[in-house]
Amino acid sequence: MIGLATWRELPELTGGEKLLFEELVRRGVAAKIVVWDDANTWRDCSEIIIRCTWDYSSRLPEFLKWIDEVERAGITLHNSPDIIRWNSDKHYLRELEMRDVKIPQTVWFPRGGDLHSFLKENGIGTQIIKPTVSAGAYNTYRVSPETIEEVVAALEQVAREKDLMLQEYMPEIESPGEYSLIFFRNEFSHAVLKTPAQGDFRVQPRYGGQQEAVQISEKLMTQAKWILEQIPFVKRPLYARVDGIVRDSEFILMELELIEPYLFLEFGENSAARFASKLTS
Repeated sequence: MIGLATWRELPELTGGEKLLFEELVRRGVAAKIVVWDDANTWRDCSEIIIRCTWDYSSRLPEFLKWIDEVERAGITLHNSPDIIRWNSDKHYLRELEMRDVKIPQTVWFPRGGDLHSFLKENGIGTQIIKPTVSAGAYNTYRVSPETIEEVVAALEQVAREKDLMLQEYMPEIESPGEYSLIFFRNEFSHAVLKTPAQGDFRVQPRYGGQQEAVQISEKLMTQAKWILEQIPFVKRPLYARVDGIVRDSEFILMELELIEPYLFLEFGENSAARFASKLTS
């Protein structure tokens, strides 16, 4: 039995995420949707694919305990427990940067420090600040020397509890936008271009962001695939979403999504079949 893990708010998955489940059923694969924090739904699974566990970042200690529990139960988890633990905190970007992966210029802020002084010392032009454990642009702010007081007020409590990261603002996120390249077992499947609403920088639909299927160059695909090869584990991820912008023909990594990324299966022709074939082959 293969379980597709979600959270209680999405008991039937959502959008294009349903396509994988439908494809597995079409192939005669025993599959069901499970809720990650309800053991009664997943105990009988031989494999679990994490799909819509979108509350994990706000419940990370519980989520990581669940990962441990699944591993102890001998259930194969996709992606692997090692990859999930590594990818759950954005400090992984620092490790990838040491492997020559291009990321926006980043300064790391440890929790409990003086956020006001930190921003005063490091605030040059427009930048983005966010927690190292977060998802969906939650607690993510655009900050400039003129807005430091406002941002400190918004993040003061968060900064006591979480590490933060201050990144160079990449105007390419507004135009042409951020690319999401989807891979299955490190093989390219399809790509989507995400753009924010006018005047915003967040590409998520909840903030008015838009998505569209896009054709990418072989060079861009090769750069994204090379980034995947820098993941410090032998086992390749079953699925991966490589998010980034392009500057001077060079791909700059914004996020490497390996836990529960929306995979835009509805945008890629036969993408659900490609995903399922990597699982069942």
